[in-house]
This record gives sequence, C-alpha cells and structure tokens, in this order.
Amino acid sequence: MKTVKTAVIVAAGASRRLYPLTKNLPKCLLEVGKETLLKRAVRILKSQGIRDIIIVTGFLEKKIKGHLKGGYRWATNPEYLMTNNMASLLCAKPCVTRRTFVYMHADILFEEQILSRLLDAFGRGQDRMSLAVDFGPVDREAMKVSCAKDGRLIKSSKDIPLKEADGEWTGIAVVSGAASPKLFQAIETLMAREHLMAYDTLAFTRLASKMRISCVPTGNIPWIEIDTPEDLKKARKYVKDMA
Repeated sequence: MKTVKTAVIVAAGASRRLYPLTKNLPKCLLEVGKETLLKRAVRILKSQGIRDIIIVTGFLEKKIKGHLKGGYRWATNPEYLMTNNMASLLCAKPCVTRRTFVYMHADILFEEQILSRLLDAFGRGQDRMSLAVDFGPVDREAMKVSCAKDGRLIKSSKDIPLKEADGEWTGIAVVSGAASPKLFQAIETLMAREHLMAYDTLAFTRLASKMRISCVPTGNIPWIEIDTPEDLKKARKYVKDMA
C-alpha cells in the first residue's frame, strides 16, 4: 500500500472573473461556510495524513501566507500574470521531484471522500499518476477528459468536443515519485515551446501516451470549481445546506 504524505496546492492566479470579490483578495481566501477554500483543502489533506503541504503563490501571496501562518512550505510563481497553473506546478519542482504527492487546485470545493477514493485507488494499483474524474455529462467550460475503456487517460482539455468527453477532471490528482521527474520534464519542454498560458492538463496529455494515467471516478460525490460569482453562490449554498 502506497502512503502519500506530501501535497502541492497551486494558488497563484489573480482570478479576474470573480472581480470585484478578488480584486484585493486571492480566490483561495474566499469564505465558503465558516472557513476559506484554502483552509478547507488543508483540513481535508491533513485528515488523510498529508501534512507536508507546499503552496504555490503569486497574486497577493503575503495575504495567503498570513492566513495560514506557519507549518507549510512555499513556492512562488513570479510570472503568475503571464502564465497558468502548469507553470505554477513547475515552481514546486524543487520541493517534490521524485516524491509522491497529491496535486490540487486551490479553487475547488470538494468532499474528503473524493480524495480518499483517489488515494485508495492509487494505493491499490501500479499507476504512475491518477486523476479524480467526475464521469458524466459536461459543459463547454469544463476541463474535459477522454478515457479508454480500461480507465486510462487519453486526453484532457477544454477543447475536447462534448460528444467525445467522458467526464471532467476535478483539479485533484496524485503523482508518483517515479512519474514526477517525467511530469516536470514534460512541463519544461512545453514551457520552452512558449506554451506559457497552457493548463496543466496539456502536460498530462503528453505523458498519457508514454505511461498509464488512471481516471478514478468520484462516485458522484459533490465538488465545485469556483470560477465565477455563480459558482461561489452555488458553493456557499451547498455548504449551508450540508450544515
């Protein structure tokens, strides 16, 4: 059984689609219920025994560091206005190369069961990487995934036609120590080719043709990616209804 003790959370973006709420506040510090998105994510990680947590910051990073205080490791994406989450993940390379780690976006509201299902499936198998995927119908803005019949990732992109999408990536993954150097090498190659604003899933897709990346079902457990005021309203209603 594999044990994962490390996580990387990318929280560098300026989140302009949520203005004016995020004009002077990082998106991960928006409150949903009685805690911020970031504190909720950290709490869930720790509940799974993951305490070595690296947070990649950029926009208003001092506010994020002040919000969490001590006990965390930090990386910075100084080019956060000109890059995307793939570049932010690369900034964590010195902290996790050859280490198994959970990787997640800071702008998602999710239940602990999604993470535990992902870790359980990863621990039972021999996969180099696994993605938590919400299988079923998706909309045009979703980070879509296309999978083989055996659950292996073929491609992940927002540009996958709706009729070819098998589901949506939740923004949560686990990367093995054996896969992490290959992942960072793929990102560095893409960045060198000026894919500066590319999503992290472009690197996943490049790796999928070289090694098995599994798509682990969320089991219809709720989660919400928060990009717009409507998403935030939905998330707050969900937490209120569950209280």
